[in-house]
Amino acid sequence: MNIRYDIYNIPDLIFTEETKNMPLDQWNIFIEKLDIFVTSFPVKEAKLKTSLENKDYDSVFKHLLDIVGLLKSVYALEMAYDCQNQIKDLNKDNPQKIESYISFLLSNISSLSIDIQMALYGKEEQNTKNKKNMATVNQDGLSSETDKSDDDIKIKNIIAVDDEAYCLFILKSSLRHLPCNVIAVNSAAEALKLLEKIRADLFILDIDMPDMDGIELAEKLITDGHEAPIVFLTGNAKNEYVHECLKLGASDFIVKPIYPQNVAKRIQRFL
Repeated sequence: MNIRYDIYNIPDLIFTEETKNMPLDQWNIFIEKLDIFVTSFPVKEAKLKTSLENKDYDSVFKHLLDIVGLLKSVYALEMAYDCQNQIKDLNKDNPQKIESYISFLLSNISSLSIDIQMALYGKEEQNTKNKKNMATVNQDGLSSETDKSDDDIKIKNIIAVDDEAYCLFILKSSLRHLPCNVIAVNSAAEALKLLEKIRADLFILDIDMPDMDGIELAEKLITDGHEAPIVFLTGNAKNEYVHECLKLGASDFIVKPIYPQNVAKRIQRFL
């Protein structure tokens, strides 16, 4: 597992040649900073949202500056400097603009936090899952290469499951230029029924759904032998929450609220 490579390839982190070649002791300190970022961001996010709900804009700006410092500590420099510039332009007399920007910012930082967690813990969890899958395959006497006959299909079937129709609309609109067929359903039951008729190349699952949530659905899909990658829709970047999804074998995450420019970039690599 090459954690350095994975971290250096997180798009929102900016490394110079010097920081890319940092010695081991500095690297270990940087890993600690990444861990601090992952654990402290949800706390700072909650404080910022509380101040925003209370319309305490002095505290809002204070918390935004605190987040700028957090971003700089992990070399998310472009995001940090953009936030600094936005703070200068935000006006207490325009609360709608403040709310809109903060929603966008928190979505981007949540995506960054999840990218960091996937780099730090994802391969470890994926390797564990792969070993379990191999054990099952060996017991059945089947090759892991079974059912590869459709791999050359250019148009991929994506089954997207979310109980919110608007989220599915945004998701489909975000992917309309990619070589994929997005089939949107509103419940786990509909998705399971659909799988009786078609083969899925990718699942996009909302986690918070009534009856059967996204994690339960993912467990069911894995148990039933579906091998397509699973991308979770979530608004939660807490360490323990992401870790649970990675244990299931999550391939990626899309953060709510959904911003189209972020979705296509994350999904394109699966097509």
